[in-house]
Amino acid sequence: MSRPRRFAWLLALAMAALFCASGTVRAAKHPPAEALRQKSPISLSATPLLGKSTPVSSGWFSISVRLVNTSAARVDGFIELESGLGYGRGPRAVTREPFALPGKNPNERPTEFSIVLPTHSFEHTVPDVKVRALNGDGEQIAEVEINDLVNPGPFLFDIASETKSLESVVRGKNVPIHYQPSGRSSYGSPPLSVSTAGKSTRSGDRILPVRAAGYAPVTVVLASTESLAKVDGAQLEALTSWVLAGGTLAVAPGAPDYLRHGTLTALVGAIPTVSDPPRALLGRSNFLVVPDQDTELDDAQLEKRAPSRETADALSSYSGGNLTPSPWGASATYGLGEVHLLAFDPIKLHVDDPWAQAKVVDLVRHAWERKAHVVLPHAAVAVNQDDAKEIRRLLDPNEGARWAIVLSALILLFYAVLAGPVNFYLASKKNRPLRALWHLPIWAGGTMLLIVLLGVLAKGVTGSARHLSLIESGAGMNQASITRFRAFYDSWSDDLTVHAAASGHVLDATAELDATQRHIVADRDGIRLAKFRAKPWQTAVVREDGFTAMGDGISIVEQGSDVIVKNRMARDLVAVVIKLPKQDARFFERIADGAAVKVADGKALDSTIGSSYFRGRMHELDVNLFRDDIDEVAPKLSDALRAVDSYVYSGIDWWPEDAPVLIGQVDGGEGKTRDSGLGLDSDQVIVRVVGWGGLP
Repeated sequence: MSRPRRFAWLLALAMAALFCASGTVRAAKHPPAEALRQKSPISLSATPLLGKSTPVSSGWFSISVRLVNTSAARVDGFIELESGLGYGRGPRAVTREPFALPGKNPNERPTEFSIVLPTHSFEHTVPDVKVRALNGDGEQIAEVEINDLVNPGPFLFDIASETKSLESVVRGKNVPIHYQPSGRSSYGSPPLSVSTAGKSTRSGDRILPVRAAGYAPVTVVLASTESLAKVDGAQLEALTSWVLAGGTLAVAPGAPDYLRHGTLTALVGAIPTVSDPPRALLGRSNFLVVPDQDTELDDAQLEKRAPSRETADALSSYSGGNLTPSPWGASATYGLGEVHLLAFDPIKLHVDDPWAQAKVVDLVRHAWERKAHVVLPHAAVAVNQDDAKEIRRLLDPNEGARWAIVLSALILLFYAVLAGPVNFYLASKKNRPLRALWHLPIWAGGTMLLIVLLGVLAKGVTGSARHLSLIESGAGMNQASITRFRAFYDSWSDDLTVHAAASGHVLDATAELDATQRHIVADRDGIRLAKFRAKPWQTAVVREDGFTAMGDGISIVEQGSDVIVKNRMARDLVAVVIKLPKQDARFFERIADGAAVKVADGKALDSTIGSSYFRGRMHELDVNLFRDDIDEVAPKLSDALRAVDSYVYSGIDWWPEDAPVLIGQVDGGEGKTRDSGLGLDSDQVIVRVVGWGGLP
């Protein structure tokens, strides 16, 4: 064999050996799942916090993760929760949490670590969810997949039952809803999902979300007066904040002493007083019955049911505070949500009564349809949907720099004329044709310098941030839900860390950034985006769902024949539109902090504002009907409202028929000047108040 051929063979053998060695290294670094189970000192388990068969859409939900160290060695690393679409390189959310597990002594039990991690889904589909344990070197040591999530639909979360008796009798019953909050018309009656809250093996306490976003998939939370009294700390704050943002809490009757508990009295506004049930509850009630979920409501059957004699004898009602009679007992609004004191006990005493079961399903239907009153339900709308492009365009400084592109094009056109025909004409006129070639670099350099200066003038030399926020509040409430769209614009390509405003908030970037460019890090300080990166001069938008203080709130109350609106939120309101039920909308240029106005004194607006659609149930925003009035006082407010309206789904009832609505802009925004190290050059805050309440 010749020397060149021998050398080629040796080189091929060396490359093959190197390839096999690299494959072995990769296999050692990322061993198969079976090898992980055999060698890993870590036992990893994970389940949806709200229980198996949790319905998820494009909003947030939580996963409960448990690690057990069975070895004597200390193990440090990260828990990584990944949620994504099951195809290609689609969007995904990666949540990380550090952990440290000391090793166990020979005679001791294995050490454990438990954590609840938030994540979200995409595009109204059930995501692929995986949980991994990584060691300090980033090597995977354990993995588990979660396969028990289901498609979005009505969901009852029971935090009171000791057994699954209620779950077993109402799970799968068809809920006759009239429309989907996502904007799609009714597709029939989806089956009801039911889950019972689990308990800690150590303390015996209920395992409940510690962030309001953990309740995003829930339609109704069912509690008893006793179980509600036992909820405290972060779990109580999460539950009440979720109700404040539009959730529905149903409370079954229990021992009279629990009616005096502080949580219940705060939710309904006073200590409830027990009274006799209304006659309507004792008689037969109408219920829509559908044989299967594909049956349209027009084909549904109306069925009359009455409570059994045992149930009727035990029925009761309640009064006091904000409570008013309802088809389920007594109800009170709390912020944008509702609290129902049930006249019956579907948890223990009346769980087998078909009338009580039908009442529970009917309450779920009512709560599901009330979601349409909230424009941006807390943590329940996707952060990655394409409709965010209008908000991104509104917050993108590049949209205001298009003049530089036009001017640059004109400069280039002018350069083409001067450097070409004019330059050569002048050179030939002086009988020095080569002189034009010497002048070309001068013309080109000057043009390039001018265009660069235009770019600097248009884009700036430092980055900036811009905010667009929507506050949604009940009348008179001192706390409200807020959705912030935070835009970042800079020349950097380095990593940026974006923190949530408070520990209970959730945030993530919109779809223009691939998920590999950031991690959602959850720890004791709250949630933050790490490794967050955009291309230079690209505007990246982060959505944050949380809560904000409202001072003493914005009151909407009746005084005799007048309706009074008083602003106590410690900031002026400008460009205010107020619409009362069955009345024309009114306009106020400004309602100063501490000022009160009579709605009838406002300027009358177009009578078609609040026109209904979809069988008379929905009322669209249609900002064009009052654009000129609001933009004269608050420039670009109509653009902001239009961007928010394009972001949400079409099935939103902007002007409910049974409640007053106020929409305006907070003068001066939130008062912040910087965000994540960048100067804040625009902070627009829209406030929307729904319902009656507050002090005159």
